[in-house]
Amino acid sequence: MFCVHCGKEIPDNAGFCSYCGKKLPIVNVAEQGGDINKNNFSNGASANINNQQENMGGYAGSYQNSGGATNTAGNLFDTVQSKVQETLKINDPQPITHPFQKLGGFLAVLAYGWLITSIYMIWCVLKTIGSLIAVNKATSGLGSILTGPILLIVVLIYGVAIYLCMKMFLMIQKKDTGFLRFYELTGIVLLGAVVLMYIIIAIYLHKSLGTYAKYATSAIWASAIPSLILLGVSFALMLRYFWKSVRVRTYFGTDAYLRNSIFLSNKPYPAPAVPDRA
Repeated sequence: MFCVHCGKEIPDNAGFCSYCGKKLPIVNVAEQGGDINKNNFSNGASANINNQQENMGGYAGSYQNSGGATNTAGNLFDTVQSKVQETLKINDPQPITHPFQKLGGFLAVLAYGWLITSIYMIWCVLKTIGSLIAVNKATSGLGSILTGPILLIVVLIYGVAIYLCMKMFLMIQKKDTGFLRFYELTGIVLLGAVVLMYIIIAIYLHKSLGTYAKYATSAIWASAIPSLILLGVSFALMLRYFWKSVRVRTYFGTDAYLRNSIFLSNKPYPAPAVPDRA
């Protein structure tokens, strides 16, 4: 039989197209009047496919109408993803035999969430630099002397964050099996940096305020502890997702990303939805 979406030849009664990855209407070719061979397809594939759909009682049309919005969103994402892979020169020559072998679901939300976050932070950096230039002009250079070092630190922090977000996006797009270890190292460093920042603030307040420091320090730790708990819980939930997700396991086509993990290297791994491709 042939895919009703892209026209490629696929196994009879396939649930998904092994080339374009789209779901196929459920149809038994044998019951619809015999097989469609390559010669018939080349001479009149469109007519044969239309006849199949009519004999099915309009099932394909009903399916497409019922999921019109979902299909539109899916097609839009597929177009964007294809453009991204073309830009990054990512080419997978092997046919797709299951939807999980394509980027999708929560993994796609994470990947493009990191991309959007990095773009937003680039805009913030440009806005910060613009503010510095404006202050410098308004104060004849004095403003840059006073605020320059602070804004430089802010730009550097943004720069590191942009690099980390873009790195995660690219590693997932390229199916880099080191992505999970990179995520773990980033999380550890981030948690450590936040703890260190609060410690430095507490020491500064203690030296600056003397006997009144305990009140300010209490307020600082009152906000620090919930923040650290939130970061820790988020980090743990993300690790659990990468560990348990069949979609992630199928998408990468190997368990190497789990074997390279800092925290999950000795855990039992999920089985992929379909066998790994060579």
